[in-house]
Amino acid sequence: MNDDALHYVRHNLCIPSEDIRNRWMSDGTIAIHYEDNPSWEFSDYKRKGKGLKQALKTFNELNEKGGWIIADYSASSNDHSQLGSKAASDSVLIGEVERGSKESSTVGIGCSKYKDHGLGFTQYHIYKTLRIKNPQRFSKDEYDLLRLPFGRSTACKTKVIRMETLQRIYNRKSLPAEVDSLHPSQLELICHEYLRRHEPRLAYLLSKIGEQLKDIDIFGCESSGKKILAQVSHSNNPKVVQEKVERLSKHQHDNATLVYFGPIRPHGLNENVRFVPIHDVFEVINLNKETHPMIQTFLLHHKVEPSADA
Repeated sequence: MNDDALHYVRHNLCIPSEDIRNRWMSDGTIAIHYEDNPSWEFSDYKRKGKGLKQALKTFNELNEKGGWIIADYSASSNDHSQLGSKAASDSVLIGEVERGSKESSTVGIGCSKYKDHGLGFTQYHIYKTLRIKNPQRFSKDEYDLLRLPFGRSTACKTKVIRMETLQRIYNRKSLPAEVDSLHPSQLELICHEYLRRHEPRLAYLLSKIGEQLKDIDIFGCESSGKKILAQVSHSNNPKVVQEKVERLSKHQHDNATLVYFGPIRPHGLNENVRFVPIHDVFEVINLNKETHPMIQTFLLHHKVEPSADA
């Protein structure tokens, strides 16, 4: 199965019921909720947002073709205080979605805030559900990677990790000691550590890594005050790489050093942009006695004792 069949769904219930989460996790149910409408067709909905369109497309494709999925059941900040079990509020399921398993149903528990949701909602919400075959349940403490973002939508395809990586997690194996095992945010962190130890040597950051600037993942300064702007990428796609380098190059000025971290050297790379292979970065950081523990933390499976609430 290829990486295109890897999906992600986030469960953010407005009904703070630990029982529903445990029930769904026990039988491998994944669900989405947009208006109280049993239809699986986008055209049948009153509020036609991009999130709804993406979620219905993802669930319809999974129902038709199947596919591997990471299903996040973590409680939202709104309902953590009403859930007593950390096991229920900090868990994910991983497995392959069963074809033809779609249903539309209520959960038998009313929502006390349904009037605040607007048009199209009733007290007893209707969920679109699918079933995972042979799901494996994980605490997010088992792999650091499980605490990182896989997508911004409620349900979507995800390419932030490889299928091989997901299947090793499914079998509770540690991940291979290679750069392709890393989540993009982990790759940004090791590139940051590399810049702290190698030219152009990074003295301090000017913004959070990978969050605030559209074209820049690492923004900081050398001790002299000269700016360092770095773009970090896993992509082997020449077109994607070229676009990233072009956007990075627009930030060129006399008081800035530009760095591109990637798996392949961009074609016709501007002389003002330094290229650093991410495979070399991984090897250097993995062999360094100070940073090796960070790589180990990223890759190892951490055994977690079952919770008494599970």
